[in-house]
Amino acid sequence: MKLISSWSGGKDACLALYRAMQAGHQPQALLTMLEADGLRTRAHALRPKVLQQQAAAMGLPLITPSVTWEGYRPVYVQALSEAKQQGAEALISGDIDLQAHREWLEQVGEEVGLAVLFPLWEDAHSALLAEFHAVGFTTHIIAVKQCVLDESWFRAQAGCCCHTGIGGYGCGCLR
Repeated sequence: MKLISSWSGGKDACLALYRAMQAGHQPQALLTMLEADGLRTRAHALRPKVLQQQAAAMGLPLITPSVTWEGYRPVYVQALSEAKQQGAEALISGDIDLQAHREWLEQVGEEVGLAVLFPLWEDAHSALLAEFHAVGFTTHIIAVKQCVLDESWFRAQAGCCCHTGIGGYGCGCLR
């Protein structure tokens, strides 16, 4: 089946696409929604350059509409409709356990006429991370929510971000 990936740029989207490809599906493009100013992704606040590098590494086109929250659904539906016109048969998502988001994607998929695949659905998070690394993927921490992990944890694990090459926010200014 030809797929369009709902691509966050994160490990779950990557593993979902990998599993689908292992099952014989063919990705056609990556779809990532950007903030209205086009400077960051809606899902993880990544810079578009990161996504462009990921898409280039996979040899896939990257579709990146910029949108406000108010205009999100119609723009997403339009992007999926165009993907369907270009041969996509299904949308793939890396969602694991967010039921409301799953239902939203299923509604959008039905509206557009695309099947929606959730290859990671309800798998244990720890098992998914282990699989991600076991198949040869690597993770790069590029943003941290301080309300979840503070700077002291990050420094203890990876050293100062200025010295690890993964900065972008500089030492002491993790988000």
